Amino acid sequence: MTMNYNGLLESIATIIILTGIGFLAARFGIIKENDTKAFSNLIFYITSPALILSSITGYFTRETVLSSLAVPQFAVLMTLLSIIAAYAVGKIIKVEDQTQLDIFYMTVSFCNTVYIGLPIVTSIYGESAAGFVFFYDLGSGMVLWTLGMELACKGCPTGECKKSQEAGNFLKGCFFTPGRFLKNLINPPLAALVLAVFMVMLEIPMPDIISRTAKTVGDITIPLSMLFIGLSVGHSCISREIFDTLVIWAAFIRLIISPILVGGIAYFAPISLILKKVITVEAAMPVMMFTAILANKYNKHPEFAAKTVLITTILSMITIPAVVYVLELIY
Repeated sequence: MTMNYNGLLESIATIIILTGIGFLAARFGIIKENDTKAFSNLIFYITSPALILSSITGYFTRETVLSSLAVPQFAVLMTLLSIIAAYAVGKIIKVEDQTQLDIFYMTVSFCNTVYIGLPIVTSIYGESAAGFVFFYDLGSGMVLWTLGMELACKGCPTGECKKSQEAGNFLKGCFFTPGRFLKNLINPPLAALVLAVFMVMLEIPMPDIISRTAKTVGDITIPLSMLFIGLSVGHSCISREIFDTLVIWAAFIRLIISPILVGGIAYFAPISLILKKVITVEAAMPVMMFTAILANKYNKHPEFAAKTVLITTILSMITIPAVVYVLELIY
C-alpha cells in the first residue's frame, strides 16, 4: 500500500512549530511556570473528554469497540517489555544510583501516547483512529498509576514513602493501594471513554448540539497539547550537558527497541491492520512528560527526566516517520 506522507510531515511540522512557540513563551516569561498548570487542567478535564466523546461516538461501531479491547493489553505489554529492556541495560552499564535507575525505568516505559501520539496517529490514519489512542492510553495509565507511581515513590526520603522503603516493600508502597489506584485511574478522560463506549454499544445517538459542541471543544486538544509540551520543556532546568550515557540508552529503547518489540508481536496478533499500525506507532512515541513532573515532585533526578523528555521528543520527529515508512513496507 502506498501512502501519502504529506499529512504526516505537515503534522510533524505543526508539532515542531507549536512546541517551539510554547518553549519560547516559557523562556521569555510570557507564560509563567505556575500558569502552565492551567493548560494541563484544561486539556485533562475539558478538551480531552470532549475529543474522546466526539471521536468514539462519531466513528466507532459495536464491532470496532469490541476489536479495540485488545489495545490496552498491548499498551500494558509494551510498558512491561520496556521496563525489562531498561532493567537489562541498567545491569549491563552498571548504574549504581538506584533512584536514577527508577527514573530511567519510568522514562523508558511510559510514552507520550496522547499529547504527541494523538496528532500523529490522526494525521496518518484519520480522526476515526483517535479512539484507539485513548484505549492505548488506558492500558498505559493502569501501569503508570501502579508500578509507575511506585517507582516514583520508592526511595523518597520523607513520610510514608520512607516507611515503605525501610520496610523493603516494593509492590505495596505508599502509592500501590487499591484505593489510590482507583482514585488515580478514575478521571474525566476515562469517564468520557466509558460513556462513549456505553453509547456506542447501546446505539444511543448523541444530540446534535452536544455532538457539535464536543467536537468544537475537542478540536483544540491537539494545539493546546503541543503548547503544553513546549511550555513544560521551557520551564525545565536543563544544563548544557544534554547528552549522557543513560539519556542515550533511554532514547534508544524508547524510540527504537520498543516499537520493534511491539510491532513484532502485533504482526502475528489476530487483530485488524489498522490496530497493528496504531499500536506500533504509539509504541514509538517519546517519553511521557508526566515522568518529568513526578521526578521533580519527588526530587529524583528531575534534570535527567527533563533531558530524556526533550531529547526523545526532538528525535521522535525523525524516528516516527521512519517507523511509519517501515510499516507501509511491511503491510
